[in-house]
Amino acid sequence: MITENKKRYNREYYRENKEQIDAHKKVWRVKNWTRIHQENIQRRGLYNAWSAMKARCNRETSSQYKDYGGRGITYHPQWEGFAGFRQDMAPTYQKGMTLDRIDVNGNYTSDNCRWATRKEQNNNKRKHIMVNYQGEKMTLAQYADQKGLNFGSLRSRYYRGMSIEKVMSSKSLRK
Repeated sequence: MITENKKRYNREYYRENKEQIDAHKKVWRVKNWTRIHQENIQRRGLYNAWSAMKARCNRETSSQYKDYGGRGITYHPQWEGFAGFRQDMAPTYQKGMTLDRIDVNGNYTSDNCRWATRKEQNNNKRKHIMVNYQGEKMTLAQYADQKGLNFGSLRSRYYRGMSIEKVMSSKSLRK
């Protein structure tokens, strides 16, 4: 129990040091608010990624279910709750990145997931044509972009059954 003398001392101390105490409180509030705000932004991005992943895998009414849960894509049992997902994926999360499976036919696990940009994710789809050419494995679109070639022509050659060497030759394919 606080004695009357202690209360009086605290009131006097506060009156004498009011400006300094209030300034300190203000700095603390700003620092604390900034830290909490940053954590909430990160948590919101993580939570949205986790929630969308679960919907794709579990909810048959989801527009993406046929491409995920409908194909048997699941997630690690530890990720049933957000805490497990956060524990595995939060250390590498960056704002603006999206949850991506490295092997598009594999499940959502910490070994098969990464945070990727939209461009990286767009190159990691089942419908993309993967080619091994001159010791490099990449999508046909990545190769066209890297070499400055017309992607439509490369794709057309590929679907006509040409050898990979003929598909990749730059003869009259410059953009």
